[in-house]
Amino acid sequence: MSDHIRVTCEHCNHAIKAPLKAAGRRGKCPHCHNSVYIPTPQSELDEIPLELDDQDTRAAAEGLKKEAMEIAAAIGRETKEVPQPTVIPHQESPAPQKTALNATEINDLIIRYLLAMQVSELERAETLVAELKGAARQAKSKIQQMMVDAMRPDAVRSMADGLYQGFLRKLLEQL
Repeated sequence: MSDHIRVTCEHCNHAIKAPLKAAGRRGKCPHCHNSVYIPTPQSELDEIPLELDDQDTRAAAEGLKKEAMEIAAAIGRETKEVPQPTVIPHQESPAPQKTALNATEINDLIIRYLLAMQVSELERAETLVAELKGAARQAKSKIQQMMVDAMRPDAVRSMADGLYQGFLRKLLEQL
């Protein structure tokens, strides 16, 4: 057995001869002076026997399998007992009456939109846009006012200016 380990520097590709006692550690390449890992030779590694059959693990797996089958059976019973929905013939219903939004409600919806966007609740933001479309003209006017006002509403005062302005522009486009 050799008393040296041959390594190739991963930085400069020079062959290096390192002492056996440096195995498993890092050393400096004598050519480029970069740090190089010196591996332990295969002949020095101890083989760890693999335990293929562990009765405790096998018993635990069997227990989990049995539990999973019981749960699946219970779910199957539950789904079989669920009544089928009754089909109701389609009847024309009057269109829902839209109530006009006042300035406070418009302001509140815009702020809730900004907060939803800030935490990436996109579905919630879309719902708020749909509500604002009922008063699009007034909402656009309020958004434009908010874009130029130096004083922001308290609820969004800590929001970064770029986000605040960007979210308002996006809302304006959607209306």
